[in-house]
Amino acid sequence: VIEKYKQLDTAAKHLGVGLGLSIVRQYVALHRGTIDLQSEVGRGTTFTVTIPNARMIAKVSRPKVVFVDDEPSIRLTLGDALRDAGHQVTVVADGGEALKQVDSHTFDLVLSDIRLPKADGLTIFKHVRAQAPHTDVILMTAFGDVTDAVTALKSGARDYMTKPFDT
Repeated sequence: VIEKYKQLDTAAKHLGVGLGLSIVRQYVALHRGTIDLQSEVGRGTTFTVTIPNARMIAKVSRPKVVFVDDEPSIRLTLGDALRDAGHQVTVVADGGEALKQVDSHTFDLVLSDIRLPKADGLTIFKHVRAQAPHTDVILMTAFGDVTDAVTALKSGARDYMTKPFDT
């Protein structure tokens, strides 16, 4: 129900594209909150949204990011930029090492190239979804493929970017 572009088939005709609950889920996740739902056929659904107090959010440590790219200059440049922005960054050069990091550490964000040695970005994305579903994933590639982008976004990726990056 809370996936992008997904609506349940009901007798009533609904307008919209199926983004409302997905947007709410992203907003709540950004504020480190939770969504609970209770549903009963014929009676309806109740959503309960809980968002932590702003003071609690301020005490959260710097966001933890694992950054995966096989290009050394991109690892260095973007890794430094993320650190300068206040993130705790773990930089790795291949998909195999990324999978090990995700299995052994907790991250707020996985930022990964698509085409990588040992395991590609889509494999990493699927693994993160299974292991840590609340971890955001942003995929990037120098070989922009609309099919990959649509698949990743529909499956819950936070974003999909193409390289080179605009400055």
